[in-house]
Amino acid sequence: MEQTIGFLERFPYLTALITFIIGLITMPFVLNFAKSRNMVVRPNKRTSHTGSVPNIGGLNIFASLILIFII
Repeated sequence: MEQTIGFLERFPYLTALITFIIGLITMPFVLNFAKSRNMVVRPNKRTSHTGSVPNIGGLNIFASLILIFII
């Protein structure tokens, strides 16, 4: 019996590109959401940031990766 190869295994670079594009498109929405809900790190003496940095930027990348696995 022939085993079918999934999309992820057949086109790994295309999968990575699609994940990157999804993350790139959705990043402004995630950043606006984080700023509106005050999910940001404010600069203090322990950080090197000069402005507020959203905490949930990595969540966007993770969600993009999960979405491509679902598709």
